Amino acid sequence: LTKPDKFYFRQKGIVVGYVTASANQILWIVLRYKNKRMKNSLIFISMVCILLLTACQPKAVVLTNESSNKKVKITVKANREGSSLGPWKVQLDVKAYEFKQGALAFEIESGDISDKTVKFDWKDDHNCLISFDQPDGKPRTFQLIADENQVQLAEVNL
Repeated sequence: LTKPDKFYFRQKGIVVGYVTASANQILWIVLRYKNKRMKNSLIFISMVCILLLTACQPKAVVLTNESSNKKVKITVKANREGSSLGPWKVQLDVKAYEFKQGALAFEIESGDISDKTVKFDWKDDHNCLISFDQPDGKPRTFQLIADENQVQLAEVNL
């Protein structure tokens, strides 16, 4: 533990005022208290605050996959804001042939979004099944049909 750069004044054993310190330095300040009950309370509160701050950081994932002829490109953009227990906000972007890029947005309950939990199953250059693993074991699946004349993307129940 390192001694804090600066802290203001004490009043009855409690640091009062603005503290400019890292989590490591705050813990150093807390451990200097003589009152055991107050010290234990402050340690608990400090640890809870540190855990909450680290759990609330937004997470973002981008995955890309292309057909073998490189004419159809699928991009999965997923982000999770707030708690790491909340749903992922997912956007499926599709760029196919000469069509403008299209998108489908939805939310999904999943522990993680990665190459291991999102699967692209290309039947041929025009047909792809995109599956997202979910905690209940049942994947959520979307079908993409794209050729020179059409682009269709929809959720399917298999």
